[in-house]
Amino acid sequence: MIKSILTGILFWGGIGAGLFLIRPKAALHRTAVAEIRGKHRIWIVLTVAVLICVMLFCSMLSPMWNGSMVDYMDEYERITESFLNHRLDFDMEPDPKLLAMENPYDTALRDREEVPYLLDHAYYHGRFYMYFGVVPVFLAFLPYRLLTGQALPSVHASQLFAAVFMIGLAVYFLWLARKKFPQMTIGLLILLIILFSMLSTVYVTKFPTLYQTPIACGMMLEVWSLYFFSRAVWEKRTEQSAIRWAFWGSLCGALTFGCRPPLALANLVVLPMVIQYMKGKKLTLRRAGQLLWAASPYLVVAAGLMWYNYARFENPFEFGQRYQLTNDDQTSLGSIHGLNDLVRVLVVTWNTLFAVPRLETAFPFLPIGIGAVSCCPALFAAFTCLSPAGRRISREKDMGGFQTVLVAAVVIVVLFQAMWVPLIVERHKSDVLYLLSIGAFMGIGEWFSRQAKPAAASWKACLAACFCIALVVLLFLVPDDFSYTSYFQGTTDWIWSRITFNLNW
Repeated sequence: MIKSILTGILFWGGIGAGLFLIRPKAALHRTAVAEIRGKHRIWIVLTVAVLICVMLFCSMLSPMWNGSMVDYMDEYERITESFLNHRLDFDMEPDPKLLAMENPYDTALRDREEVPYLLDHAYYHGRFYMYFGVVPVFLAFLPYRLLTGQALPSVHASQLFAAVFMIGLAVYFLWLARKKFPQMTIGLLILLIILFSMLSTVYVTKFPTLYQTPIACGMMLEVWSLYFFSRAVWEKRTEQSAIRWAFWGSLCGALTFGCRPPLALANLVVLPMVIQYMKGKKLTLRRAGQLLWAASPYLVVAAGLMWYNYARFENPFEFGQRYQLTNDDQTSLGSIHGLNDLVRVLVVTWNTLFAVPRLETAFPFLPIGIGAVSCCPALFAAFTCLSPAGRRISREKDMGGFQTVLVAAVVIVVLFQAMWVPLIVERHKSDVLYLLSIGAFMGIGEWFSRQAKPAAASWKACLAACFCIALVVLLFLVPDDFSYTSYFQGTTDWIWSRITFNLNW
């Protein structure tokens, strides 16, 4: 009983301390980003460091996802060994029953005839392949294996990618605030870094092994790509310097296709940035050569991926999704057959983004299936660029096309998922949560730039951000697919009893 009370006191004491730090008269609301100093940078660095530590801790809580129960989820470790042995497939022989099947992708038939198979592996012409993106192998698994002689567990690769993503998001937000929203207060900037870092990585933290590894890697590459492209376009630099930034942006953006193709569709936002960069410039032969050089990573990476796909599936555009051995036959996915299919895709897209299911009666109250936007009200700020006032402010800051295409890219990514995935599960929302977070940050920044009383607006926005942070914590605690609170049943009841001092509500 005493421990329960002490736990509750510590919890509510921490909440009170946090609210005290963002009280209306706090210095955080009086210091604009334009006036940032060394101590403020230290605050940001410490904030990101704490976020990374929390992510590292929470991602190890579930035995199902922390590497303790490997089962088939060591595909990245095994494909690394195959590459070292000069093979593109897993060095494993399929069961004779699987070889004898006319359609090995027929899930019902496999189950009925009890055919052994490797779950979530691509299977083609009697060989098993990995359909997950290959780029993480070259960025993390292979270097680690060569340097240490040991296999890098997928959970730690996901943690590494998520940590570098968080750093990149903080760097990008700080740069955007200083360049486009200098009136934003340091307090609001820090709260938004906390909120959108947690929200973008909530499913990576919840399910860190295998499935989230290529997603985390793609998010990491894409956020740095956007940062590099933004510096190339919106900083007043020499053309030579801008092309160098754009080259690194292209490299990161291109590599995203080798992580997870749906997530890589975020590269669509590069098009309005190129148009913005070329505004007022003539397309000379020299400038065309510079642009081609900046875009060259897309061409080189595309050629490499097409060779990799052809060598495995005799199709340069096949990543292995159609040949996946999983709970559904996916050979017919990727196309729309008639009106019913079209309606299904549109409904799934809407629900993935905006579904608001009925709240649960028990803690943590949020239901499985809540939309990617609906789970965090702050994300609706990403859509302010579509309003007349939002479009006007975006154009004033030379960001109109970028923000509009960013929102369009979110919808296109989800449409792509709805066409290619038989069931969009919670972790698939990671493909768009980080994009929505960047768009929302810009929308909030534009709203803040219109406020006549910055300190009061900062306090109100920080309170709203704290509420959204609480929602993200609840999202993590929702029991789902052997997550921490799903694997250890009763955890949510224990947490609720502690924060309510065992009172009967």
